[in-house]
Order: sequence, then structure tokens, then C-alpha cells
Amino acid sequence: MYHSTVSNPLLSPAKGSGPRRSMSVLSWQGSSMQKLFSTHKSKRTIVPSQSHSDIKVTKLYKKFTKAKKEAAEPIEEEKSDDEASYNQSLSDRDDASNRVSQDDALLSEGSNPVATPAFVSQREPAVYYNGLLNTLDQFPEQKLAWIEGPPPNAAAIQDDLFSGGVYKASNKPIVLRKPHFKNQVFGQPRLMEKPKAMFYLRVLNVVIPTSAKSHQYRCTVQIHDQLCAGSYVNSIKNGKQSSQADLDHIFMLEMDKPSMVSLRIDVKAPRKLLAGNKRRKDITVGQQDFALSLKPFDKQVRCISFQHEQETYQVTIVYGSYMNENAQILISNERLYADFLTLYIRGAMFPRWQRYWAVLHASKLELYDFEYKETRAPHASVPLDALQRVFRPKMTLDDEEMVDVGKLGLALQFMPQVLIHQSKTVADGSRNRARMYVLPDHAESGTQWEDHLAYAAALIDEFRPDGHFTKDTSALKDVLIPLKYLW
Repeated sequence: MYHSTVSNPLLSPAKGSGPRRSMSVLSWQGSSMQKLFSTHKSKRTIVPSQSHSDIKVTKLYKKFTKAKKEAAEPIEEEKSDDEASYNQSLSDRDDASNRVSQDDALLSEGSNPVATPAFVSQREPAVYYNGLLNTLDQFPEQKLAWIEGPPPNAAAIQDDLFSGGVYKASNKPIVLRKPHFKNQVFGQPRLMEKPKAMFYLRVLNVVIPTSAKSHQYRCTVQIHDQLCAGSYVNSIKNGKQSSQADLDHIFMLEMDKPSMVSLRIDVKAPRKLLAGNKRRKDITVGQQDFALSLKPFDKQVRCISFQHEQETYQVTIVYGSYMNENAQILISNERLYADFLTLYIRGAMFPRWQRYWAVLHASKLELYDFEYKETRAPHASVPLDALQRVFRPKMTLDDEEMVDVGKLGLALQFMPQVLIHQSKTVADGSRNRARMYVLPDHAESGTQWEDHLAYAAALIDEFRPDGHFTKDTSALKDVLIPLKYLW
């Protein structure tokens, strides 16, 4: 839009009076405003936002930096040899990292359409443990060797990943992080005291082959009411159109019964423009469940794929289950010993000795007919979950012993809680000490029975939590001992 020229007394006479495009006073030739914002020496227009003092300060700063640079030049020439070698090591490290990046790019641009995970992180892994131990070096040697050992198919990722260097990188012990309890109300959380098996799960990385955007990822593992939440890790570009997050989280979960373990991969939601400082919620991109029984199996490497919306997430994990030899014997209820055995039992009117063919397992004692033996079903089965110890009672009958079993006799001492859910007719009418008296056929058989019964008692005590039957007597309902065998 054009405007006609306005007559202004501040202006010098103009040559023309035609239309003008600009009404800026600085563009009016010969005006007083233009003279105010121009120097008398060079007639150059000065930017209004910069004063003469700013120009002077800029000149002084340039002069000062020049003098400082000239004064620092002799010092740089006198650098020590150690500093030069340190700079050389830094340059070598940068060259090595550049070579690793080039190798990763070649792997991602190869013929395989799936992005190849490149585990290059050398930081100490985060280890979560739901047991009573606090550091990794407190584990028994056999168990620690299994934890640090590589799986049979470790060549699927990197050979040096499970060489033990990750655990031995620092002289300080690796501290074990404890889980959170979802339903904890008060008091200290109950950690696994005497477990029978341990599930090992290591989440190595998350590869997104269809996106190179950087996001924050973390993994969360849950067993029962115990929740282990890992820390967030930023993903980095891995190839042209893929990215990778090196999580490297280890979860060691102790178990005393068959359990369900859930692995969940979360990504932090992107920040919204008008959200302010509100906490961003996690978006679950996938979940994998593991139905575990009390059986050991070797560690193995596996790649799990999750599909969320239009993105594909590939999670590389290593998992396995560990059980020591004693736990395997107890869980499988192995047969330990079998021979003739005579028990002191309560009769209808009077007590008597009853002979059986007895078969001792790791967690129970089965009593068969001494003639037919194991060709028929057992007459009775005595659970040994409450067995405390095996000993030879005194030879003389006194106030301490109620039954005289002679030189060959043995006494099996059970917890007194086994009498709680029994009939009160006998328990209240006599002094019952929850003992079982057995008599082997001869001395050699007696030695064998004593050794194997003591071994079974040690196995049970090794994996029986402290206060298991004293605090919760309801567990004894499933392991009741026939009252006629207890004295």
C-alpha cells in the first residue's frame, strides 16, 4: 500500500514528492533523526542496540585475549612427557571408539535385515537379588562360578562378555540391590532365607531396528510381590535406521517353590509441550512371563521380539536356573536307603513293636509289609519335614527316656509343633515328646540307618526357613505324622 509524502519541517527539501514505501525516520535523507544516529567522522549508521561503551569494551576484550594468548604460548612448549603420553592415550582411545562405531555401522548395513546387537558397554552391571546376601562375593564358590560362567551358546553375542571381566573389573565388591515389596505394610520385608533354587536373568540390550530416535528404556522384573525396577538407559543410534539401549541388568531371584517371573520392558513417554514438570508415565512395549519349577537348567541366550504399535523391539537376554546338589536331592526326593526296620507303635490296648520293610527318601520314610516289601502299597508314609535330629537314646530306663531300645535303637526327634493338629486324646493323657523309636536288625544296619537318617535331617534343615513351623503351624497340616508312631 502506498502513501503520499507528508511535509515535515524537520526534513530538508526533497527532490520529488512521489509516493514512498517506508515511513522509517532513519530512511528520511537529511533528517535530524538520521544525523543523531550517525557519526561525524565516517557517516556510518550505528545499530541502536549497541552503544559506544560496548564498542570500547569489545576492543579492550580482544586486546586482553590476544595478550593472554601470547603469554600462554611458551607454557605450551614446556609440556611434560607424561602429559604428552596421556594425550596420546586419549587419541588412541578415540581411534578405538571410532573403529567400534565403524564396525557397528557395517554390521547394521549388512545383508541381515535385523539389527545386530553390539554390546560395547563395559560399565559395571546392576545386580538385583532378593536373598539375604549383600555383596556378590558372599555367594558360595560353586554358585558364584555358575553365575560368572558363560552359557553354552554364548558365541551368539560376544565371547568376552561372560569371561568374568565384568565382575572383576573393580576391586570393590559388587553391591546387590534389593527389591521393592508391593504389599508391604509395616516392618522389615521378608527376604528369601533358605531357598532351594535361583533363577538368573540378565537383560543385555534392547534393539529397535526400525527407529533411530533416542528414548529412555528400562526393564522391570517381578516375582510374587517383589518388584525389581531397573534404571533408565538412553538409546543410541546403531546404524542408519536403528537404535540400541545397553541395559545390562542382572536379576537373581531365589525360590523355594514353583514361581512365575515376569519381565517387562518400558519406555519413558515423550515430553509434551504444555506438560510442564509433570512426571511422565512409562509405556510398556512388551512383557515376557517365565513359568519356573524347581529344576535346574543351563544358562542360554535368547532374543525376544515385542511388537508395539508400529515399532519392533528386540530384547537380548540370558537366563537359567541354579540348584546345588543337596537341593536337587531334596526336591527329587531321591531314594537314600532301604532295609528292615522295627518301630515302637501304640496298639489298641498296649504298645508293641512292629516290623516293616522301610524305604528312606530325602523327605519321607515309607513303611511296607516286611514280607511283600515294595510289591504292594506302603502301610504308612512318615513325612520328615519336621525332623530335627537323630540320636541314640540312653540304655537305661529313667525319667529322661520312656522307651528302652537297647544298644541298636535310634530315636528320631521331631518338632513339638507336629502335635498341635493331632488328636488331644493321647497328647494330653501322656507326656508326648514327638519322638519316634526304631530298631534295626543288626549293628551294621544300625550304622547305615543312623548315617542316612542324619543326612536326611541335615538336608531338610538346610532348606527349612527359621521359624517355619513355630510361627506358622498351618503348614504342618500337610505333613502330619501318624500319632501312633510318636512318643
